[in-house]
Amino acid sequence: MKKKLEVLPLPALTASLVNTLLGIKPLAKLLKWQARNMMIKQAEKIGVSWRETLNQVKNSQLTYPHW
Repeated sequence: MKKKLEVLPLPALTASLVNTLLGIKPLAKLLKWQARNMMIKQAEKIGVSWRETLNQVKNSQLTYPHW
């Protein structure tokens, strides 16, 4: 018995393709790095001092609750 080929609608096909690509660890790491850099550049382009804010958070004396 032959299996019938199912044609997915475009959004489902796109999601399937993205999930497949993100399943490849080295490629996922590269894509995440690139997405992060694009967000930082866009934030700085519209006036958000991303790196300065990040440094303030990293250098602050944060106290965490004992849960």
